[in-house]
Amino acid sequence: MINEAFCEVVFETINKQLETNDPIETKETVARLINKGFSEEEAINLIANILMIEFNYMFKTDQDFNMRRYITYLKNLPELPAVSID
Repeated sequence: MINEAFCEVVFETINKQLETNDPIETKETVARLINKGFSEEEAINLIANILMIEFNYMFKTDQDFNMRRYITYLKNLPELPAVSID
C-alpha cells in the first residue's frame, strides 16, 4: 500500500516540475501524452508512476536521484519500465 503523504510529495514534485519547466521533459511528456489521447490527469498519473519508481530505487539502493534515468523513463511513456529491485 502506498502512503498518502508519499503520494502528496510525488504530485507536489510533478506540479513543481511543470511550474518551473525543470526538467522541461516533464511538461513535454504531458503534452505528448495528451496529443496521444490521454487526459492531463492520466498523463500526470503516468509520470507519478515513473517518479515513484525512481524514488523507490533511491530508497532501496541508497543512491541519489538519477535525472538521466528519470528523463529516459519519461520519454518512453506510456510504456512503464520493467524494473525489479529486490
